[in-house]
Amino acid sequence: MSSEFRRHDVEWTPEKVARFWDWLSTFPPEAYFSHHSGGAILDFVARHVPLEGRVLDYGCGAGYLIEHLLGRGVHVHGLDFSGSSVERVRARFASRPNFEGATHVIELPSALPAGTFDMVTCIEVIEHLPDAWLESTLLELSRLLRPGGTLVVTTPNDEKLEANRTMCPDCGGVFHNYQHVRSWNAARLEHALAGRGFRTIACEATNFSDPAPSLLRRLARRLRGQVVAQPHLSFVGRKGGTTP
Repeated sequence: MSSEFRRHDVEWTPEKVARFWDWLSTFPPEAYFSHHSGGAILDFVARHVPLEGRVLDYGCGAGYLIEHLLGRGVHVHGLDFSGSSVERVRARFASRPNFEGATHVIELPSALPAGTFDMVTCIEVIEHLPDAWLESTLLELSRLLRPGGTLVVTTPNDEKLEANRTMCPDCGGVFHNYQHVRSWNAARLEHALAGRGFRTIACEATNFSDPAPSLLRRLARRLRGQVVAQPHLSFVGRKGGTTP
């Protein structure tokens, strides 16, 4: 086996990604961003747009944001590329009246009808997309939203990818430990989404785990010389039209 070892960057394929996330779906809930920060994400969104209508959680994983959305009385559908995650979501929420099901997607565009949703959430997804998938994903987000609908995106803020890479000791494959392949900042994210017809309502560096999230509190801490990290980037935008 030692003669087969060769250090190399993992080339992510749909099969490898599904395999990786099928495995991650077995992790405890606390490992999921939407589990521990889902409420704070929705609070951020609600400060800019109403939480209402039909929502699609694109890349829903095990359904932790869906749980938060259902708790706020929103009608929700899930979508994911992991079959085991979709099965878990269907089983978890089958009895909830506002749960509208979950779709397992293998390739894009999905089978969901165009213009179906008032809001699409895309939480911690776009950092996983190589160039070959990014364009089709952004087109699909736009396709699924009705005209004037709201897109919500979160992603790590200006992440240093090299700091979070690991290596398989069996084969030598090198990869980000959560399969991130690109880093975003506010300017890049706004530019990418504007090119697909989205008008920015808010695009901010945020910290959903900050116990003092308000602008005034953050300013007071900065004046006291405390560094306030903003590890998350949050976008709320409208498909077409103009910003309010």
